Order: sequence, then C-alpha cells, then structure tokens
Amino acid sequence: ITFTVSDVKFTVTGLTTIEISANPSFTGVLTIPSSITYEGITYDVTSIANNAFAGCTSLTSITIPNTITNIGDYAFANCSSLTLVTVNWVSPIVINPNVFGDVPITIGYAPSKILNTYKIKPVVLANTKLSSATLYVPIGTLAAYKAAPIWKDFGTILEQNSLPLTLTSFTAKAISTGNQINWSTSNVVNVKNIILQRSGADNNFEYLLTLPVTAREYTDTKPLAGDNYYRLSTIDNDGGTKTYPQIAFVKGFRNEMSFYPNPVSNGVLNIVSGGNKLQSVALFDLNGKKVVFVNTINNTEKVLVNTQGLVKGVYILEISSEKTKVVKKVVVN
Repeated sequence: ITFTVSDVKFTVTGLTTIEISANPSFTGVLTIPSSITYEGITYDVTSIANNAFAGCTSLTSITIPNTITNIGDYAFANCSSLTLVTVNWVSPIVINPNVFGDVPITIGYAPSKILNTYKIKPVVLANTKLSSATLYVPIGTLAAYKAAPIWKDFGTILEQNSLPLTLTSFTAKAISTGNQINWSTSNVVNVKNIILQRSGADNNFEYLLTLPVTAREYTDTKPLAGDNYYRLSTIDNDGGTKTYPQIAFVKGFRNEMSFYPNPVSNGVLNIVSGGNKLQSVALFDLNGKKVVFVNTINNTEKVLVNTQGLVKGVYILEISSEKTKVVKKVVVN
C-alpha cells in the first residue's frame, strides 16, 4: 500500500510501520513526521528508502524524527539546494557515506534543545568526502559523534549553545489574506522580543518585524512572489540575539500548468500540474458541450486524459486548480 500525505509518498512496510518511498519531485522544506494516521491506522515512520529524494534539487531543509532507524543509500544524493538537516537521535545512527552524496550541506542535531544557527557557506560533498562539511551536535554529544563512523568524518563538529526558549512547533500555510505563520514555545528564559525573518528561494533571510515574546502567530499579508521561507530569532533582555534553525515554508503559486502534445495524435493528452493542486480537467466541443471530465482533487502530479473516441477537431481544454483556471484550445487528430 502506497499513499501520499503532505506531498510525501509513504509505503506500508508492516502492521504499524511505514517507509518514505520515492519522491523525485519534492521541493522546499521536508519535515518528516514521527507517525501518520491513514484510513484509521496509525503508522510509525521508521525508514527512508534508497534514492527517496535523490535529485530533488529544490529540497532545502530536512527534519528527521528519532523514529527513523534506517536511511537508505543515496536517499538525499544530488540535492543541490539542501543546506540544513535537523535530526533527533540521542545516539548517531549508522548511515552509508552515499546518503548525502554530492549535497551542499549543514547538519543540525537536536534531541532535546533547539539549535542555534551558524552562517556557514555550504560546500559540495562528494560521496565519501565529508572533510569540508560541518556537523552540529548538542552539548554533551560531541564525543559520541566524533567516534561514530561517517559522522566523525565531518571536517568540523561543533557543540551548540542552549537557546533562551524552546521552539516546539513552527509552521506556515497560505490563507486567503496571505501566509499565516504559527509557532509554540516552552522554557522561555530572559527573552525580550521575537523577530520574524523571511526569505525567498535565494535563502537570504531578512528582517520582517518584531513581535512580543507572547506572540504565537502572524499573517504576512504581502508575501514575496514565489516561495516564502520563514524563521524566528530572539532578542534577550541583555541585547543578545539567537536564531533558530526551524524553517517554515509556503510554496508560491506559479501558473505553470501545461499540457502536451498539441495536436493530440496518440489518444492521450498529458496535463502537467506544475506543483499546483489540480481540481479538475475538462474538454468541451466548440458548442460548449462537455465531452471529457476528469476529477483530479489535489493532484500535484501529471494527469493523463484519454481522448480516444473523440471526433477529430478543435476542443476547449479547461484545467482548474485550487487557485486558478487555464483555458486553451487543443486539437485532436
């Protein structure tokens, strides 16, 4: 059994366990849940398949829960935009050198405390050449990671300073008035204000606004064109600042829905979603009669429309997503 939740594909591997399977087109921020409920059954997410996200050049950040006990070969190979990985194991798990092959990467580790963010220029790693990469570990775990195979090969291994609050959740979503960002905190000590930062796809975070430490949400009514990334920092009562590694992501709408071939000569019209959530695809004849209808609720992948049986001629194609509609002429031969 394979199913998709939040644009990530999972495959059932046991009565209550699932594996993250191939997701070759994933973009943005990947936050892997520790469990998923599907058709009334709760599954623990325990593994990441071989090549699961290989070649996802727009994957920028990964958070991995401690329920993951195995990461397959080349799982994140050639993810050229990947700059942050946050893991939650008390002890480092065993991985092969090729897991992050050819990936510019910064590693974060947070079993109990939220990590600070260091501005390190990403470098490209060959499969087993980790000497230029940086591994971040929490206080007290430095020795374990320096002794662990593969992890010990990172050129720089640093312990993190504890932060003045624990960011227990940080999410963002598109709503009718803009992008809504929500967060929750605990263990707040000596914090004066919270600063919200925003970045586009260039990963260049800039100041957005200052909020009171009691704030728990904000709506960005004028988001950037395209993808939007958000993160938080804090200002201490003594003037010091800390930045948190969690990144919330809202995928920007792009009118990239397309179709091919035109004319249609093989009886199949391909509809490409361009990352948009398709709702329906329809063909009308020139008299306005609907001759083909495909329900594609929230489909973000390619849709195949069968045109066999249609009379040769010109038709009106209507592709509807949750935010827009594309209407084009298409010829059926």
